[in-house]
Amino acid sequence: MRFSNSPLAPFVPIMTLLAATLVRAPKNIFPKSLTRKLLPLLLGVSTLFSAVQQAAAIIDASRQMQLGNPTGVTADPNNHSHYLIQRSVESIDYSDTNGCPNWASWDLTASDVGLIDRSDAWAVDTSLPPGFRNIGTGTYGTVNGTSYDRGHMCPSQDRTDTLPDNVTLFIMSNLIVQDSKNNEGLWGAFEGYCRTLISTQELLITCGPYNFGSTTAGASHVYVASNIFKVVVCAPLGTGSALSRITNANPSSIRVIAIETPNNDSVSGHTWQNYITSTKQVQQDTGYNFFSALPNNLAWVLRSKVDGQAPAAPGSISFSPLSGFVATGITITGANMDSTTNVTFNGTSASYTINSPTQITAFVPTAAASGPITVTTLGGVVTS
Repeated sequence: MRFSNSPLAPFVPIMTLLAATLVRAPKNIFPKSLTRKLLPLLLGVSTLFSAVQQAAAIIDASRQMQLGNPTGVTADPNNHSHYLIQRSVESIDYSDTNGCPNWASWDLTASDVGLIDRSDAWAVDTSLPPGFRNIGTGTYGTVNGTSYDRGHMCPSQDRTDTLPDNVTLFIMSNLIVQDSKNNEGLWGAFEGYCRTLISTQELLITCGPYNFGSTTAGASHVYVASNIFKVVVCAPLGTGSALSRITNANPSSIRVIAIETPNNDSVSGHTWQNYITSTKQVQQDTGYNFFSALPNNLAWVLRSKVDGQAPAAPGSISFSPLSGFVATGITITGANMDSTTNVTFNGTSASYTINSPTQITAFVPTAAASGPITVTTLGGVVTS
């Protein structure tokens, strides 16, 4: 049970305040008998509910990479380009070469956002393997006329349930060199928008920089990327893991928000909606493999989505061979095949595998008779 969803949640601050008032009130304001009776009750109830609330805010390393490992990174201390960091608050593919994450991944729920203030506890990552360089906590300043911030990947406000969780996000391995107008403008606005969704959704988030050049910033010479991406998958609330809920849901009901932004001042005056794209495009631009923990077909469908846009229609299709026995693989070619949700042979449902945006392989089902092949996608239905 998440305490934040309990009807008693609004009364916790009230009970705590009443208890504090009784303790601090001048003598004779309240009768001693009333104080003796109410104070233990209010303190006890407040403590109990606070404990329940703390227990409900489950942040665990196993939750932070539910959709998969986009780069197949491992905790190999000899790999300075891709080193896996797994913390209770997030997972990171860290580049010692660049001095910052390649990507960070985390789970966000309503219980992760509380009343803890931003800690600003900037800290060197002392947990990195021997031979990795120490990135100092100093600001990045201005380089070639551009002002840069220490940009959080998992943001501070996504971990305000406990002070230790918030403090962890200020370890330098969670930070990139981020254009100040990007970080303080549309990026911050998108982070805030995502938090407005958590009353009805559980969010699985991955973000990171890409396209590094030769420019560095700060005394530790952290490399500056030309672009930043973020992919957000919205899982419906319910029992079980977010991964299981996504896997068992109708693909059309799963919202996926992907953005790619320049890491420079050109974003000034723009909103995050100006940079919406598909996860498929992010995958092409980064070389990463998103949603590897999902079934193949579902992963393809979710990668094809562009938030706020109607799915593209499938167009015409062709297939080969023209006939076959049961279980024969039939190659079907057409446009926007990567959003396929169903295939039938003369009305009989068939299993299929999405191979690319333009091709699927469907297998002749038992009891299929000669007739048309129909492919249903998020964008429509096409019949051969």
